[in-house]
Amino acid sequence: QASLSVSDAPPVRILYVGPGNLYLRNLLRFFVNVQVTTSLRWDQEAAQSQNQYDVVIFDHVAVPALSQGNFILINTVAPNLPLARRGTIANPHILLPIAKHPITEGLSLGDLRIQEALNVSVKGEGVVLARSAESAIFYALEKDKLRLLYLGFDLMASDFPLRIAFPVLFHNALTWLQPQRLEFPGQSAQAGTPFVLRLPAGDSSLEITLPSGKKENYASAANPFVFS
Repeated sequence: QASLSVSDAPPVRILYVGPGNLYLRNLLRFFVNVQVTTSLRWDQEAAQSQNQYDVVIFDHVAVPALSQGNFILINTVAPNLPLARRGTIANPHILLPIAKHPITEGLSLGDLRIQEALNVSVKGEGVVLARSAESAIFYALEKDKLRLLYLGFDLMASDFPLRIAFPVLFHNALTWLQPQRLEFPGQSAQAGTPFVLRLPAGDSSLEITLPSGKKENYASAANPFVFS
């Protein structure tokens, strides 16, 4: 038997930094437009090539200060985030209901079993998507040119990868990060209403072709860019 999956979506280039994760590797294989590059650690070579990737995943490794780009942090915290680490907690229980957010759409975390999680408190910006009585477990941050999803536990020390919520979360996360460029007919808007364009990380120049054929150029477009 043979099968072929065809997608008109542009590729999402992901850099995975960590010791390796069998569940995550197998999951990403099923996203037809995802291309994954792996690295054991964040070194100078990885830092210099960051702009080549749409999303960087840090899994159980030290993370540098993050200022712009799309990131997923698994069982690790960046030093400049509004997350204060206070050790670890054993067998955290997810409190329901979880927050309403594009990442949590269709997500069910009831009876999620986690052996150990980072104990972090959130100070200031960001949204706690799911929490235990002691700590934020899932957290999202959108600030200027930085978009980030935080998972505060080791995937291999939980039953999360065995649940339907696992592919749902990562599908929603990649959609929310929106690193890929828009292709017709990817989105539409009613005439006369603002249209929000989320640009790939590191991009600031934009060319828009109007129905008349006239082109409008923006050299330092904000992200997201609102076109009226």
